Amino acid sequence: MSNWIPSLRANRWRLLVVAGLIGLVGCSAGPPQDLRGPARQKGQAFRSEMKLVMTKGKLVMGAGIQREEGTCDMTLTVVEDDEILEVQGRQVTKQQTTVITDDRSMRVDGEKVPGPERGDLLVGEKILRERKEGKWKNTLVGKQPTTEQQKELYALGPLENTDDLYPEGKVKPGHTWKVDPAHLRKLLGPGFTEVSGEASMTFERTTTLDGESCALINLSMNIKGKMPDEDNNEVNIELTVKGPEYRSIRSGYNIKSSLSGTMKLTGTIVEGGQRIKMEMSGPVTVETITKLK
Repeated sequence: MSNWIPSLRANRWRLLVVAGLIGLVGCSAGPPQDLRGPARQKGQAFRSEMKLVMTKGKLVMGAGIQREEGTCDMTLTVVEDDEILEVQGRQVTKQQTTVITDDRSMRVDGEKVPGPERGDLLVGEKILRERKEGKWKNTLVGKQPTTEQQKELYALGPLENTDDLYPEGKVKPGHTWKVDPAHLRKLLGPGFTEVSGEASMTFERTTTLDGESCALINLSMNIKGKMPDEDNNEVNIELTVKGPEYRSIRSGYNIKSSLSGTMKLTGTIVEGGQRIKMEMSGPVTVETITKLK
């Protein structure tokens, strides 16, 4: 027995060393990556899907001394097909967008809120989005928009390059950075103004999603902004969310993100000629998927 105990001990240490090396390889965060990725290319076509869901939110409405409270559930689903027509440097300057789905629904105390759905106005339409002489213009392809459609086209705003959200050059896994306050608006959308707050990102590691090599980036943000609605009333948004985004190493597109947290909307609506203050707040999830064709 005394002859093979040393051998077992030696083999045991070899196994531990090998297991340790395997563990290091399996947990490897990967090499440094350029998170901005390659520039967009003319001819690229892709489908983007976004779904925002608020469940068991709180709704407060008031006019004068009257005040009502209730629960609310809200769902917003947008699906678009896009084709890039022109690029200058890293900035898309011309793109055609086809709205596939734009569903907006809301329930108050379990009952669906009736009324016209603004989101249906551009469904099925082809939209040409182009920048000329530094100004963006959104037009319908082959037809004149109605007054309501024109409001929706204006609300789309410009296409923006998102390079400023990511560090310049290659960074190692574990790298954390804060988004410059001047660029926070790109996280909410071009239609928002007076955006403030803070956001940070961490490049966790290189991973694979649906066969695509991706940079896994954890995003955390707590930001506020203002946006005019269709009646030129100001809507305030407060969004505090965090979660992962998967950024393709090959294409530079965020192919999936899943954020969760809380959202608060405040503003004024006009009902029967009366101005009613509204506040809606609650837990929210925001999921996005982008697929190149």
